[in-house]
Amino acid sequence: MIDGVKPFEAWTHPLRRVRRGLVAGLAVASLGVTPALARDAAPVGVVAAVGEPSAQLTAQSAAQSDPLGDSRMDPLRDEILAHLTAAWAIPALELDERVSRLRQAAAGLGLANLEAPAHALLLDENAGPRLDRARGASTLAPELPAARAALASALWSEGEPGRAWSELGAATRGVAHHVEAESWLQASLWDLLWRAAWAAGAGFLLLVGAFTFHELTRRSRALAPMLPAPARAAALGVLLLLPAALGEGILGVLLAALTLGVAAGGFARRAALVAAALLVLAALHPLLERAAAERVAFANAGAYAAAQQVERAVGSPVERARVWRNADRDPLAARALALEERRRGLTEASAARFATLVDREAPPSLLNNAAATRLQAGDRRGARLLLERANEAGDDAILLFNLAQVYGSLVRIEDQNTALTEAQHIHADRVHALTAAFGPGQIAERPMRGPGSAAAAAPPTLAPASLAASMRHRLAPGRLGARTLDTGFAILAATALGLLLGSGLTRAGRGEEDLRTRIAKLVENRGGDSSDRIQRLGILRAREAALARVERVLQLFVPGLAGLLAGRPWLAWLAVTWAAAGICLWTRSGGVVTPPLALGVWPELVAPWFLALAVLGHVALTAGSVLLKERG
Repeated sequence: MIDGVKPFEAWTHPLRRVRRGLVAGLAVASLGVTPALARDAAPVGVVAAVGEPSAQLTAQSAAQSDPLGDSRMDPLRDEILAHLTAAWAIPALELDERVSRLRQAAAGLGLANLEAPAHALLLDENAGPRLDRARGASTLAPELPAARAALASALWSEGEPGRAWSELGAATRGVAHHVEAESWLQASLWDLLWRAAWAAGAGFLLLVGAFTFHELTRRSRALAPMLPAPARAAALGVLLLLPAALGEGILGVLLAALTLGVAAGGFARRAALVAAALLVLAALHPLLERAAAERVAFANAGAYAAAQQVERAVGSPVERARVWRNADRDPLAARALALEERRRGLTEASAARFATLVDREAPPSLLNNAAATRLQAGDRRGARLLLERANEAGDDAILLFNLAQVYGSLVRIEDQNTALTEAQHIHADRVHALTAAFGPGQIAERPMRGPGSAAAAAPPTLAPASLAASMRHRLAPGRLGARTLDTGFAILAATALGLLLGSGLTRAGRGEEDLRTRIAKLVENRGGDSSDRIQRLGILRAREAALARVERVLQLFVPGLAGLLAGRPWLAWLAVTWAAAGICLWTRSGGVVTPPLALGVWPELVAPWFLALAVLGHVALTAGSVLLKERG
C-alpha cells in the first residue's frame, strides 16, 4: 500500500479528464480508487492527475464504503493500482514500449484485458498518432470491440484494406463476447427488424390502395350509376378512413386498404397483399414483443456488464458493489466475485466459491478461471484437470495457451508443445502476444462470453409485455390490434370482404367499357366533322404522353410503383421491403440508445455497408421492373 492513500476517495469521471492522462483513466475507470500518483512527464504527453486523498478518512468510513466490510482488501487494491501505474509511468520514447510494459505488468496479475486504459488511450489524442494509439489499445484489450474497430478505421485510412477488414471481423466477433455490447446490438437489431417489417407491410398496402383507388372509382359506377365520379371517389375515401375514425388507428386504414386492393386485384396482387398483411401482423405482435423484451434485457444489462468488468479487470466501487450484492442469486456475479477474491489473495474463499459454480454444465471460461485459482493455491494437478475439461472443444487459443502453461509447470514438455502448436493454429498473433506477456507458470483469465441464460432469469426492472403494449398502442390503439388472434381475424375478415366486393363489382360491371375505350370509339366514329375527330385524337394522345411522363418519374421515386405498373406485384412487394429496410436502417443506425463505449466506432463502420446493400437491392428491383414494363 502506498503511504497516505485511503480507499474509495471521491474521484472524477475519466471521460471528463481524459486529456489529462491515461493513468487517470486507469485509476478511475478500471480500479475506481485514487491513490497519490506522481505526475508523469513522458514524451507522449500523458499526465497522471487525480485528487489528493483526504487525511480525515477514518477506518469506520472505509469499512462502510466496502460492501464486504473488510478493509484489508483496500491495500491489495492499492497495490494492484500501484503496480500497473508504475509500469506505465516509466518514460519511453515509443508508445508501444510503454504499452508492452503495462501489458506485462497486467499479465503478472492474470489480467488478459485492460479495457479502461485502452479506452483512455483511444480518447487521448495527445498520446500519439491515431494508428499507434489504436494498436496500443488492441494490445491492452484484445477483446474490446472499440479497440479493434479503431484499429480497423486507422488501417483503412492508412491504405491497408485487407488488414482493416481483418480487424473489423475481430471487432465483430468481440461484440458477441461483451455483455453490454451484445445486449445493445440485439436490442437494436430486433428494434430495426420490427420497424422494417411494419414499414414494409404498411407501405405496400397503402401503395396498392392508392394505385387501385382510381380503378375502383371507375368500376363502382356499375353499383351506383347515378353518382358522378367525384362523389364515388369521396365515398371510397370515407370507407378507407372509417376504421381510423372508429379508433383503430393506422391498422384500421391498412385493413381498409387491404380490402380495396383485394377487391380490384388479380390473383398475384391478392397474394402479395395477404403476404404484406401477414408481415404487419408479425411486426405488431411477435417481432414487437421480442424487441421489447430485448430492450428490457438491455436495460437490465448493467448487472451483467458490472460482472464482466470485474472479470475483465478490477471493477470500480460501484461495479464491485453490484457484483457483491447479486452474488448469492446470480451465477455470473458469483463467478466474477470468485475471480475478484483470487486476485486479492483470498485463495481459499475463491476456491470454495468456484467449487459451488463448477458443475457438468460449466462453461469453459468458468473452468479456466477456477483453474487459475487452483494454480495460485499450488494445486497444479487440479488446474490441469479443469483446463483439460475446458479445452474439450479445442477452439479457444487462450484456453489452449493456458493449458500449455500448466503442462510446462508440470514439466510435461511434449504435451506443452502440442497444446501450444494447436493454439497457434487457431490464432497465432494472439498466442504470440500472450507468450510475450505471460511468463512461465502464469495463465490468463478468461472473461465471460456473453450474458448466457442467466440474463433471462434476472429480476426485470421493466415489464416487456407492458412496453410492447405501449409501443403497439401508437399504431393499433383499438381492439383489432390488442391481440394476435384479433389482428389475424381482422386480416382474414378484410380479405374475405375484399373478395366479395371484387366478385360483386365483376358481376355488376360486365360489358362495361372504360373511359379509354369509349373515347377511342368516339374518335373512330366515321360521322361528324373530321377536324373535330383529329382534335379529339390529339387531346387523347397528349393526355397519354403526359401520363406516361408522370409514371416514368414516379416509378423511380416511389418504391414498388414500377413493379405494379409492370404487372409484377411480387417485385413491387420486394422493392417496398428493401426500401423500408434501408429507411429504417438509416433512421435507426444509432440503435435503441446511444451505443455503449465498448463499441467505439464499430456501428459507424458497419452500418454504411448494410445501408448500401439495401439501396443496391432496391435499385436492382426497380430497374428490373422498369425493364419488364418496357418489354411489355
